[in-house]
Amino acid sequence: MEGYLTGFLDDLQRMIGTWANTALPEPHLVSAAAHKARDEAHELVAAAANGFIHDIAEETADVAIALLTIAHRAGFSLKDAIRKKHAVNLTRRWGPPDPLTGVTSHVREGA
Repeated sequence: MEGYLTGFLDDLQRMIGTWANTALPEPHLVSAAAHKARDEAHELVAAAANGFIHDIAEETADVAIALLTIAHRAGFSLKDAIRKKHAVNLTRRWGPPDPLTGVTSHVREGA
């Protein structure tokens, strides 16, 4: 199963990236895709605040599509980047959630 999922994400990145390069303006610009990801993330925050699962799922997919487009345009494997970053996160200490947002951040070294 692990091998299937690994190949699946790489294949999905290639499929979405190829589509994005033909369907979206400025196919060579990573920054354009990053701006799109920011916009979609704002929509995801709004959907999460409303709590409708369908809307949350749709906006999460939009964010994922934008992130896969960034990875494709920049020439790196999002799967590999996620695994590497997750390995770092596993070694970090995490602070308490922010009382207003619920967001938990890692404790900075030396803090």
